[in-house]
Amino acid sequence: MRVGGSGMRIALATVVLLSLLQTSVHAQMWADAEWLYFARLSGSNVPVISGPNGFSTDNDGSGSGYRLSIGGHIGDFEIDASFLNIEGLSSSSTGTLTSALSFDTEANNAIVFNGGANGTAPANTRAISNALFRAATYAGAGDNETLEAEFLLPGATVALQSYTDVRSGEINFGTNRNLRPWRLGVGYRTWIVTDGTSSLISGTFDALDADDAQTVGGGTNDANDGLSHAALTSAGYGLVAGGADGFDAIAVGGPDTLRIFDSGYARNELHGAQLTGAYQLFPLEWLTLEVIGRAGLYYNNVQGSVLEQLAGSVNDDSIYQRAFSGKKSAASFVGTLGFRGLFPITDYISVIAGYEAIFMGGVALGSKQFEGISTTPLGAEYYDPRSSNHLILHGGNLGLQITW
Repeated sequence: MRVGGSGMRIALATVVLLSLLQTSVHAQMWADAEWLYFARLSGSNVPVISGPNGFSTDNDGSGSGYRLSIGGHIGDFEIDASFLNIEGLSSSSTGTLTSALSFDTEANNAIVFNGGANGTAPANTRAISNALFRAATYAGAGDNETLEAEFLLPGATVALQSYTDVRSGEINFGTNRNLRPWRLGVGYRTWIVTDGTSSLISGTFDALDADDAQTVGGGTNDANDGLSHAALTSAGYGLVAGGADGFDAIAVGGPDTLRIFDSGYARNELHGAQLTGAYQLFPLEWLTLEVIGRAGLYYNNVQGSVLEQLAGSVNDDSIYQRAFSGKKSAASFVGTLGFRGLFPITDYISVIAGYEAIFMGGVALGSKQFEGISTTPLGAEYYDPRSSNHLILHGGNLGLQITW
């Protein structure tokens, strides 16, 4: 991994420098090993389904990790380095849609929902930007989807998942923490933050035309009683498997089970400088309590991608999908604030316990990447990764420090 390589290079360089320091009888070294348990809070809570059974992506989730540090000081100055790894900050949720899931708006679906002669209860709709809406409102000759309603029957299932992984390597140079209660430092730090969100909706597909019986689950066989291949390809989907025949209504040859999968992914690679400030509140023999703050500006290499897939089964096994990916550069800010206590158990070993919060601004999150799809005045779609989001990580740490 690139971040692992960066962190290991920082640690190796620090070990070499500290080895040189250790040749002095006045130098002191230390090494920390900490277990971390963090939770996340982010601006990634995005609606996936609107309506009676609304669903949104979660912005919570927790996971564990570790931090390894090494440092040394001589005279008025010290140098330290650390590598941090937190994985599995994830969350998931599932549910069932008791109302139908309309592929276009209720206004366009008056055939079945909210206004049809035999209309049903209000329908759910997809809240994120998606090409399925354009397919369901396609008005091509012979395949005019505006004359019918396309939807999943009540009882469709929904599964949402999201995750965040964080890695960081840093090296700092500053004042000796043992000479005075405060210390200042400056350093270089790199972060790798990956974030992803996905949703899977699975249910029975149906379509009703304007002259159908307007009863959900029924209807007659018209020339275009379903969601046609032409409508799907016109909306930007490509056929990746199965026949080029779209999806059929129940009255034609169904039922088709249709799975709608959406995925957004973002990777942030940050490089920049940071300032460190710390103050010891209680430098006692049995306890040293220190407040630590760090702040830095970073150059962020952003990579993002979006995938939307439609997969049929039972009667029709066609798979259609569209995908986008892109890169950009952005400016980011990272600030951390926390405290830690050192409890000596021998002259050379201390227990570390503390809490800290990390704020990241100007980063890309997977759930926001669908917002990066735009259309030119000529109708061509393009994708620009979204990187103006924020992420907050907070949690506790527990470990050991060895000095020599």
